[in-house]
Amino acid sequence: MSEEKKLLPNLRFKGFKSDWSEKSLGQVLSLVNGFAFKSKFFCKDKTGYEVLTPGSINVGGGFQYGKGQNYKLDGEIPKKFIFNPGDIFVAMTDLTLTAQMLGSPAIVPDDDMTYLHNQRLGKLIEYEGDYGFLFYLLGTSTYRQHIVATSSGTTVKHTSPEKIKSSKNYFPENVEQKAIGDYFRNIDHKLKLHQAKLTKLQQLKKAMLGKMFPKQGATAPEIRFSGFSNVWKTESLEANARFSKGKGYSKSDLTDSGQPIVLYGRLYTNYQTTITSVDTFVSDKSASVISTGKEVIVPASGETAEDIARASAVLQANVILGGDLNIIYPNSKILPSFLALIITYSSCQKELAKKAQGKSVVHIRNSDLKGLLIPIPSMEEQTKISDYFQSLDQLITLQEKQIKKLENIKQSFLEKMFV
Repeated sequence: MSEEKKLLPNLRFKGFKSDWSEKSLGQVLSLVNGFAFKSKFFCKDKTGYEVLTPGSINVGGGFQYGKGQNYKLDGEIPKKFIFNPGDIFVAMTDLTLTAQMLGSPAIVPDDDMTYLHNQRLGKLIEYEGDYGFLFYLLGTSTYRQHIVATSSGTTVKHTSPEKIKSSKNYFPENVEQKAIGDYFRNIDHKLKLHQAKLTKLQQLKKAMLGKMFPKQGATAPEIRFSGFSNVWKTESLEANARFSKGKGYSKSDLTDSGQPIVLYGRLYTNYQTTITSVDTFVSDKSASVISTGKEVIVPASGETAEDIARASAVLQANVILGGDLNIIYPNSKILPSFLALIITYSSCQKELAKKAQGKSVVHIRNSDLKGLLIPIPSMEEQTKISDYFQSLDQLITLQEKQIKKLENIKQSFLEKMFV
């Protein structure tokens, strides 16, 4: 018999010194397929039974709620096709071109639902080590590379129990497995808490956006700050602004440093109501339109009306405003950050979307913007509203950074604490 191959991770908890042993997954566990549940029994109503699908797994692993199919029972379901809380299952098929979901794991939650095991999922059983360790092992690059390399199919990617079980990985003793599993579970718990905070902030912002601007035909919003009671006047944007166009830069003109620039794509790929910092640059600023820090920009073209019926206030001076941008210079009656909110989130957004023309590429022109009727409160109320949403955006950005930081820590330690 050949001698068992051994290696060690780059980072270990104090007190662990034993070698890790290389084994195929098939040596340490079994994998079983699910059942072909009939689609005619799928339904929209909550039945307490949910057939899980590959969509029930997040990119990178983890359970995704509400992506299965509600199932109306037709007779008794064999017990072996009913998941238990804590079961680990993996995607056996994947519709993405890069097979980013294929073989990814999720853990069945412990809640009031009964989850059913369908045929496009594999359930891992008979593992005698720590299931937490096993779950995070299935998120490592070693395992992922094996699954992608052995996948089959073009439009739909497939794997099989045999291919998954042939993946070779390194395993420590069970006590070290548990320590590693507990460590990553703690990171995921923190991620879940931060994600919950982010979701609440996003929901709050959405709710307040719907209530702090007048509905169509109304002269005041549903919710106002204390001390404001005057009606909002409705005036044409043309009577309160002048207009121009950005000039001719594209992604191919970008450099690592130089003159900061805003391109139209930022407004629908990385949208922000107010732009206070810019991290894209060009070296040539000749014949450019340079911001004063008081402009509002609207993309002139995009793939859909929803993409381009939005506005951002550029609050950083000396930034180039690139091509395919409609530029609005509001007068002293309208705060730029407030105007960006009004265009993007009030009834103006729907009106502007209706004006977008085109098929594969749609366009909005300055003439479309000029015709918008803008509800205008006092400058003091505009400032209050703008400051409120900028504060919310800062909190949302902070939560997003916290989540990204934890995700980076998790990924880095996955590479260092597994072989």
